[in-house]
This record gives sequence, C-alpha cells and structure tokens, in this order.
Amino acid sequence: MMGFQMKTQWRENGCNQNKTSLARSRARYAVLYLFLFIFDMNGAVWAGGWQFVQEKDPITDDTKQFIYGRPSNHEKDSGPLLRVGCYQRKNGVHEMGVTLRWGTSLMPMYPDGKIDMALVSVRRDQENSFDLGWSASKTYEETYPPTAIGGGISQLGEAMLGPLAGRRPAITTWTAEKFHRTLLGAEHTVAFRANSIRGPDVTLIFNMSGYREEAVKFHRSCNPDELYKLFQDTNTATSVTSDFFRHNWKDLPEIAPYLRELATTSSLKLTSNSKISAYKPSFLEETLLIKATDPSWPDKTAELFFLAYSSNKNETKIKWLDGSSSPIHEYLSERTLKLDESKVKEYLRFFTFFVRGAEGPFLVVEDQMDSYFPRNGFQQAPEKLKAILSHIRTGTCAKRGEDYECNAHVMYSNAFFHAKFVIAAKGQIKMTDDDPKVVDLPVKIASRIK
Repeated sequence: MMGFQMKTQWRENGCNQNKTSLARSRARYAVLYLFLFIFDMNGAVWAGGWQFVQEKDPITDDTKQFIYGRPSNHEKDSGPLLRVGCYQRKNGVHEMGVTLRWGTSLMPMYPDGKIDMALVSVRRDQENSFDLGWSASKTYEETYPPTAIGGGISQLGEAMLGPLAGRRPAITTWTAEKFHRTLLGAEHTVAFRANSIRGPDVTLIFNMSGYREEAVKFHRSCNPDELYKLFQDTNTATSVTSDFFRHNWKDLPEIAPYLRELATTSSLKLTSNSKISAYKPSFLEETLLIKATDPSWPDKTAELFFLAYSSNKNETKIKWLDGSSSPIHEYLSERTLKLDESKVKEYLRFFTFFVRGAEGPFLVVEDQMDSYFPRNGFQQAPEKLKAILSHIRTGTCAKRGEDYECNAHVMYSNAFFHAKFVIAAKGQIKMTDDDPKVVDLPVKIASRIK
C-alpha cells in the first residue's frame, strides 16, 4: 500500500570540530550530564507526579505493570515512594500490590512484635480520615496491604485493642484492589500519616493529578469499568500503550542556547520564549529526546525535536529530527539500542513518527487517546471514527531469533491500516505487510516538525 520500507544504514559522522565547536560541545555535555540524572532508569521523569512502567520478570516471565508516585511535600530523591502494581501471572490471572516506602522506620502497631504491622491514617481530599493497618517490612521502612491471615487476626482484636490504646479501631482487612480504587476516587490529594520510631509523625501527601491517566494503562482486569468511561467509549480496547508522548516531560530551558545552533534550515526559529522539555526514552542509552515549542509560531501544531547524547569521547551531540532517516541513522552508528520485548514497541512508535513520508508520520495507534491521533476531526464522518475504534488493539511484539516481529495499527495520511514490522536488534525496521482497514478519512495527522 504505502511502499513503506525502512532500513537503517550505518554511517560514520565524519564531522570535524574546531576549537570553538569543541568548547561548545563540552558545555553541552555538562548540561546533558546534569540532566540525565533527573531521569529514572526506566525513563520515568519525576515532576511531583506519577509514572507508568511495564516490566517482565526475568525469572518467571510474568508481566508487571507499576505506577510510581512521589509525595509532593518531600524532595524528589528523599526516599518516600508509593508504588501500585498490576501483575499478570502465567495462568493469565491479574493481581494487584501496593508498596509505600516511608524513608524512615515507623513505630510498630503492636508492641509485642508478634505481627509486623504499622498504623497509618489516610485522608482523601477533604473527607474524614480513617486508619489502616499495614503489613510492615522488618525495618518498618516499607508497608504493604495486610495478608489475609494477619489482617483477619488483627481485625478480630481491633474492636477491643483500639479503644484500650486510646484510638479508633483500624481496618486491617483491606486489599490492594480496594486501595487502588480509593486513589482513583481522589480529586486532589491523598495524605498518609504514621508515627516514626524516632518520635515525630511522618506525613506523606500525594498530588493525585495524573494518577487516573496513568492507571488507565493497567490491564483492564486491574481497573473498575467506571475508569474507562472517563476517557473513552467503552467499546474501545484499552491497555498498555507505547505512547511515550503522554509521559511527564521535564522542563529543560538550560539547553535552549545549544538548540538554536541547529535546525538552521527550518523556518521555525527558537526564541527566548521557546519552551524546552525533555524525556529519557527507555530504549535509547543515556539519551534525551528534546521537544521545543514557541507561542510565536503561526502553526500551533509545530514542534521541533532533537536527540541529545554523549559520544564515546564524552562530547555531547545534538541531532535535529527533521523527518528524514539520516539523524537516526547517524545516532545508531554511535549508540546502542536497549531493546527487549517491553521496549521495542516504544522504539517502533519513535522511528515511524520521526522518519516521515511525503504525507507526514506513520502514527502507531493503540488507543484513541494516543497523542496526535485526530479523534476530534471526525464530526462530519463519525462512522469512520467508529470503524477505527472497532479495529484498535494494543500492538504486540515478540522476539524471533535476533529480530522482533510486531503487529500494530497505523494511521498515515487519511488512511488507517494494520501493519506487520520486523525490527532488528541494531535498529533496522521493515514493514513486511499492510492491510487497509479504514480509508478516505476526513482528517489527517496534524504534526509539523520542520
């Protein structure tokens, strides 16, 4: 259909730097070196919000999905952390888990030490607070939902022990699933308070903005049906999307002066009002994907994208992604991809979005909420959108020898089709088959990058 075949060609950079450019490169490297440490090993960006991560257990091959959150009233790297997990076992059953890391040791709920449990007060928004009993690690620095046996035993005694201790009875039979639903019901904040072993109370406050958006990426078995009604029609398939554009991007104004040296052939010029942000892709080694926008640009869909990375000589190089394959080819000649089955879909989305055809990007679509999908452009042809939604599925990738084979739905120009790709470990991508599903769409993808 599209004649869409992409093969990476390995090239040497061959760029000679004079002393001035070398000095600039070293300055850029200093900026890049500093900001690479802002980014989590999984590509997560902490901006006081939430981050979805999917992993595969190296021993059991179980799929694990996590939402990580940091409290807004603590420093980013100070230690406290909330992790909510959705786990798929080999038998296909999904379970949930919760870990709340406090950054200090808590006071035991029961002084006799027979049950490792901590007492935590919880308040959602401006509602009345309530007390939960949490199972605790041996150091009492981490807490978890109580086990069925331990929680049941504790609950039998709480009606009597709570008043004797001068407090209200705590709930000790709650589950990770109920806790997740409590978080989903929060509009603004959820606060936790517990007594530390050192004496003063420890209070963690989480800003819940963005939690639902990340939670919708969980497998559907881990979410209530009501969650999806907030985002999309219930007929739409929703699962883990490879849409890294949805992730939290970190503001990076310090690198703006170096970007102005690039994109010289673009009519989009960076100014002092340009907004610069960055994301660390999980599939690219020690590399930042940088996005620039400017309120003065007439085309409001316009964005400039760059790859910033350190070379083998500890010199920072910044490549403008101009829609051609050359910048990515040159990058791959100097850096190694970090591909596995959990990351290859993101790389496929990255490559097909930034290596463009005459009609624009090849947009992988896994969800009608995916970035750049023109879901609001079907007012004159709603039947076309309905047809697309009936086909949307989460893309799949599987390893075949040294390569990966992927199935994905793609929008290009005014057509929506199913495609098969082969992705080599070194980055070569080839479309091996395409099957048109919905054509003659009334809208195209609005995205300008040069």
